[in-house]
This record gives sequence, structure tokens and C-alpha cells, in this order.
Amino acid sequence: MVTASGVSPGTQRPFTNPPGQVTLSWKLASTSGANIGSLRAHAVAVEATTGTLVLALRMGDASLEVTRLGSTDAGKAGLQKLLGHPVRSPAAALAAALDCRRQDVSEVLQTRGDHELAGMLDGT
Repeated sequence: MVTASGVSPGTQRPFTNPPGQVTLSWKLASTSGANIGSLRAHAVAVEATTGTLVLALRMGDASLEVTRLGSTDAGKAGLQKLLGHPVRSPAAALAAALDCRRQDVSEVLQTRGDHELAGMLDGT
């Protein structure tokens, strides 16, 4: 996510939305890669007390969309939240994002440790 957002070692980039600004930064001396600023206001705005926050960075206008993915979000609805926009076929969208064949998506996700996401895909 960080490299795709244009942030490299020694740089930072702010993203904004109504609850405020979030800055992605990467210190030159970092041994663990990039950091992201506080997401507290954004979590409150989407009423997140548990679950996963999905961040969609809009490069053109440096905006940020935050969505809460909860334990009740499964199957196609959960995948659409995770992808950041409605799609007809989550499997096809994930295949394009992962640069693999559609029938290989689940295996690619399992191999990289994304077991929960693979399970969501299997539930569609």
C-alpha cells in the first residue's frame, strides 16, 4: 500500500477525508518500514469498536475512504467492502489485483497467509 501511494523511504504523504487527515510516512532510519498516523477519528466515524478498518487511498485527490469490515460482513458483501467499490465478480477483481488467473485466487491468498480473505471468497 505504501509504495503504491508514492511514499518511499524518507518521504511522507497526507490523505484527507471528513474526519481529518492521515499521514503515511517512512523514516529513513526505520527498520520496520512505513507508518500511518492515528486512525482513531476515522474509526469513530464508521462506528468501529471491533473488526477491520479498510483504507481506500484515492491517489488523484489525496483523499481517504475508511470502511469498517465487521465479523458479520461475509461473502460478496464483505469482499465488496474490502475491495473499496462495488464489483460484479469479487473473484475477478481479486484476480486482477493479484495478477493471477481467477481459478488461482484462493490458492494465492492461502499461500500468502490471507486465510480469512480466501474463506470470504470461498463463501461467495
